[in-house]
Amino acid sequence: MENFLAVVLARHGWHFPKTELVKALAETAIACYRVQGLAGAFQYLDEAVSLLFESKTDTESWRDLHVLVAHTVGFYTSMATMGRRPQGVTADGEAYAEPALGIFLKYHRTRHLLHEPGRESLLKSSMALLANALDDDARCVFWTKATILTPTVSGPEPIVLMFDTVDLIRAERFEEAVGHIAELPNATAAIMHLLLVAAVALAHTWLDSPSKAAHDARMLAVCMRALVVEPKDAELWTLCADLIEQGFDPMTDSSLVKALLRRSGGNDVVLTAGLLALTLREDQPAANAASAHVRISKRLLDQQQIFMPLHRRLLLPFMFEYWQSLTARSGFLFRTPSEVRTAIAAAAGAPTRTRAQRLLREVVSGLGLTVPTEIKAWLNES
Repeated sequence: MENFLAVVLARHGWHFPKTELVKALAETAIACYRVQGLAGAFQYLDEAVSLLFESKTDTESWRDLHVLVAHTVGFYTSMATMGRRPQGVTADGEAYAEPALGIFLKYHRTRHLLHEPGRESLLKSSMALLANALDDDARCVFWTKATILTPTVSGPEPIVLMFDTVDLIRAERFEEAVGHIAELPNATAAIMHLLLVAAVALAHTWLDSPSKAAHDARMLAVCMRALVVEPKDAELWTLCADLIEQGFDPMTDSSLVKALLRRSGGNDVVLTAGLLALTLREDQPAANAASAHVRISKRLLDQQQIFMPLHRRLLLPFMFEYWQSLTARSGFLFRTPSEVRTAIAAAAGAPTRTRAQRLLREVVSGLGLTVPTEIKAWLNES
């Protein structure tokens, strides 16, 4: 309670050194976690970490505070992303303990020696992961950018670069997005991530302007071809560039897109992106679109830690616009158009992590489609 009072007083103009406010905020976060869980603790933890970096000094006391904050954030990030406390031991060789109330009120003379400059970037990336796990897009973007701007010997965590790629593609900063992907150590995973992000972004652009989608697709493909990093990746990289350029050009015949998919060797991500592109064409039945949307939604939700930024910021807005538009202009495709429109509008208010299932369940039902038992069970999880 004393720490919460300190936070309130500081926010209303009472003077507290920033480092003391960091301690009060962190203690409040620990207390809130025990009562409200991570959702209640995050706002205090978020403010504590922001103030920690605002008050950075080259002193033992600041490094000591950084070690404590990093330990606290590390524990909560692991709980949010993995459902368990961090495995292994801490930097001082002890088991990773849950942050205890009062931990920020104690000072240990040698704890500052555990501080490593490179862990400042790691703390920021942990905050990005925590914000992502809590579906807080604004803070996820903030901490992602903060991580990338922090100099490190080995560069930002790969997952942070993947997060940032979503925003760069949204902003049509294609060369930067491809540059991020080229930095990732696992080239195949990197290319697959870029393909999914690009496919969803271009699909959404197509709904408003097919010609703009075709232009953006050409620009992105040019960037991709210019930045093939390793010869062994060239074939897959080139295939993805061709699929983006031709798949999202309304002047390209469907048969040519299908020919590209046959070159994929059954690569599931390439097939998913290509099927999404095909459903944008007017000669494709609504059932194909529903199938493609189920396929990509399930893939992203099966790997939430990596793909939730793409799912939240790009896929959900695209799918809702797609089905709202289709029910408005071609209501005859649905058994009860007005009811489907109402149900889609209601689905928009569902929790983020079940919103796609809720939407697609209404679409599948409205179209009168029969789906495999596994997919039906997945749709009904919402």
